[in-house]
Order: sequence, then C-alpha cells, then structure tokens
Amino acid sequence: MPRNPVNPLADYLSAALSSTHAAGSTLCQLITRVERLRSLRARWAQTVPMPLRAHVRPAHFDRGQLLVEADSPAWATKAHHQKPVLIERLAGCEEFAGIADIRIRVSPVEDAHPSRGTRKVRISAEAAELLDSTADAVSDPNLKAALRRLANTVNRAGRR
Repeated sequence: MPRNPVNPLADYLSAALSSTHAAGSTLCQLITRVERLRSLRARWAQTVPMPLRAHVRPAHFDRGQLLVEADSPAWATKAHHQKPVLIERLAGCEEFAGIADIRIRVSPVEDAHPSRGTRKVRISAEAAELLDSTADAVSDPNLKAALRRLANTVNRAGRR
C-alpha cells in the first residue's frame, strides 16, 4: 500500500530502487536519466528568458554538449542566434557546469495545440448562402466542393 497518497508513483519508484541490488541496473540508470533531465529542465526554466524557453527545451547534456529541441525551424534559428548568450548564462548553473556548445534540433511537440482543427465554426445563414452562391460561380471542382461542404456544415450546425 502506498504511503504517499499524493504521489504513489514516487513510493513505487523508491521501492523499485531499493530492491535493485546492482547500482548499474537498467531501471536505476533510467530513473537517474529522468531525474537529470527534470533537473536540467527546471534550471532551464529559471535561466532562459521567455518566449525562448517556451519553444526550446533541453533534451540531453553530456561532456559539455547540450542538445536542445525546438518546436519549429524558426525557434531553432532564434536559439542558434542566441547560443553565445545562452552558453554564458547556463555556464553559471551547477546543472550545466562545463557547457561548451549547444546543438539544436527541431522536434515539434505533438498535440501542442489540441484544440486546433476542432473549433466549431459559427457563421451566419447569410454567409452560408454566400458560400453556396460563390461555389456556383467557381470553375475549380475541388474548390467548389469545399465551399459546398462548408456551407452545408454551417447549415446543419445552424439547424441543431
């Protein structure tokens, strides 16, 4: 039975660590890496200014090389231009002691905006009629079909 009702996973991991006889076990190594990454990210959040820290995050730090992941190529470029300042700031932190270089890779965060694409469109009946009449005048069959689908979706949503 877990002793920590707020975080039973902490009890489970503590028990797993204490039952691990060899310090070099895979589980012990994994937990150590997770804790190290958590520590790096916490210090990053305290040291790196917004908005950069919201779009670029540490992924790995070893032998003076910090690997960071950026949400997009644009944020990777911004981080690249700020490398000297970042190295200077991070060098003063115990977690990043010995930092010599920062490598940057683009790694989009999945489901960063889960509500995108699921937003309900609300337009007037007049707008739906305009979409439908515009579809009549369009020669491109794909655009015509898309306009009609949009007008029909709005009409169905308006009838509910």
